[in-house]
Amino acid sequence: MILIEYHLIKMKLLRRDTDAALKALLLIAQNPNRRLDTAKLSKAMNISRQFLRRILQELQKKGFLKSARGRGGGFWLGLESDSLKILQVIESFQGKVELQECLWRKELCPDIKTCVLRRKILELEAKLIEELRNLTLGDLLKVNKKYLLSDSEKNAIRQGGKKWNRRKILREKQDQPKS
Repeated sequence: MILIEYHLIKMKLLRRDTDAALKALLLIAQNPNRRLDTAKLSKAMNISRQFLRRILQELQKKGFLKSARGRGGGFWLGLESDSLKILQVIESFQGKVELQECLWRKELCPDIKTCVLRRKILELEAKLIEELRNLTLGDLLKVNKKYLLSDSEKNAIRQGGKKWNRRKILREKQDQPKS
């Protein structure tokens, strides 16, 4: 009898740096008339300045951001939010999006060409890539605005009390008719 040891595999679509890059772009896009510096962004995102600085520099090199040094300096979008494609950002940080890696690896699996599960995963991968190809930062901004809290709501949460919590406020906002 042959024993094959395997571990549960957690599939990550986005790595930590890619996730931080997308969140930084979203924060910068939410403030179109301001230049945001690394200190403000790292505080808002709750990540280290050094890690964020490396990510912002990479985004700038790729043309997603522009920056200025010195007093009044900071970062702003290098492209319009509606033309900044999410797939481009993901691929610039981690290469081609792939979900197709076989659990058993090619050398262990004799069914690599006929595996039904692999075929289905390849179909899902194609659909995911197509969705990401069409998704822009502007699209994410529109979705995010639905969940943004007003200043009074943020203050209520900061002041604490069991009466207020973020989930409750978001639920109430979703239940309200759109104006």
